[in-house]
Amino acid sequence: TLSMDIGTASADRVIVLAVAIATTGLTVTATVNGVSMTRDKVQDEGTSRMTVFFSGLVTSGSGAQNVVIDGGAGMNYYYVEVQAFSITGLTSNLVKATTGFNFAASSSTIAVDSGDIMIASTNDLYLTPNWSGSTEAPGTLYNSGVYQPLNACATWTIAATNAAFTLSQTQTDRYLAAAVTFR
Repeated sequence: TLSMDIGTASADRVIVLAVAIATTGLTVTATVNGVSMTRDKVQDEGTSRMTVFFSGLVTSGSGAQNVVIDGGAGMNYYYVEVQAFSITGLTSNLVKATTGFNFAASSSTIAVDSGDIMIASTNDLYLTPNWSGSTEAPGTLYNSGVYQPLNACATWTIAATNAAFTLSQTQTDRYLAAAVTFR
């Protein structure tokens, strides 16, 4: 259980969690302020790392609230890092698109449109993902780390329509990366 700032309560507030875990093969769940979150994307590299995106409509509670990540007895809770994002004004509270890759692949793409909000996460890196095929840089970069920065995140509000973003592997030690979009 973590205490995290989830912003100001709103009838249309969607909370997105990017969770980096140094364990694989788990069925992970999440709640925010007592609300069960939807597991939108699981990127599991199969040997030691996974990233999971969750989202949900959380209309009550402002500021610091409980965020509970549960992976059962097999989860090493010391190596769990969470980034929370609060988004309002979406046309849907559901994820629009997802993508991801692990170290066995070299890249992955995701279609985006003008006005989309995209959140990307890498696991076990000191850097954010490398996005090619776009003229837009991330709007905000986040890097968390207790033992090491397991969860490096970046967010974009897409200004122009692009055919797709391509998430590329640029370092041999990059374990995995994933992204989700909302509209």
